[in-house]
Amino acid sequence: MNIQSKLSVTYILLLIIGIITISAYAILSIRFFLFAAGLDEFKNDMRIVRQAVESSDENTDFFPFITETTALFDYDLALFDSTGIPIYNTQPEQVYVDSREFLSEVVVDSVLGSNEEIYVMNDPTYSRLVAFAKVDDGFPSVSYLRISKDKEEYYEAVDNIRHIIYAGMLFSIAAVMVVSFIFSKYMAAPIKQLNDAALNIADGQTHETLEMDRNDEFGTLATSLNKMAERFKK
Repeated sequence: MNIQSKLSVTYILLLIIGIITISAYAILSIRFFLFAAGLDEFKNDMRIVRQAVESSDENTDFFPFITETTALFDYDLALFDSTGIPIYNTQPEQVYVDSREFLSEVVVDSVLGSNEEIYVMNDPTYSRLVAFAKVDDGFPSVSYLRISKDKEEYYEAVDNIRHIIYAGMLFSIAAVMVVSFIFSKYMAAPIKQLNDAALNIADGQTHETLEMDRNDEFGTLATSLNKMAERFKK
């Protein structure tokens, strides 16, 4: 492998590693930002759903009303009495519901001890985002409510953004390969000239002068080779 190929491969590898690292960081940053924004929206939606529950009473067509309200936000909802027994759930009975979505003593303490009596449970080991809230007014026997949603729904926008980033990454890699080839060719040219001149001098061809108008180390080496050729002529 000649010097140009070595330089080209080195530049390409370094720049590709940089591009991939930056792209991965961008995706993770966007993912984190979207989930953080979704978490705030989730808590705000809990306030709205609780307000809808508290604005209802026994004279309201309660359960259909709550189902329609929750469907607007695309959440699963459950209502509990004061003892934690579920009295209504939008999820079908045959659907498995994780124990973390039921009202336990720990959850009740967290709800009552939290600001606005709303407790958002974001368990890293659980795939769903869950929120519980205390209900003070509204339909009799309803004391607590729960809404939940799959976390992946907050990351759907990342998939589209990821495709854009990947396309940009591939374009950048292609551009890097072209630029690296041109740059390595530029960097290798004076080295090749010096190498050819040194070989010519070693073969006794001292009649040629190396023309290299540079102010860097390459120019200094060219001047030294020309002086060496002049001495061999004598």
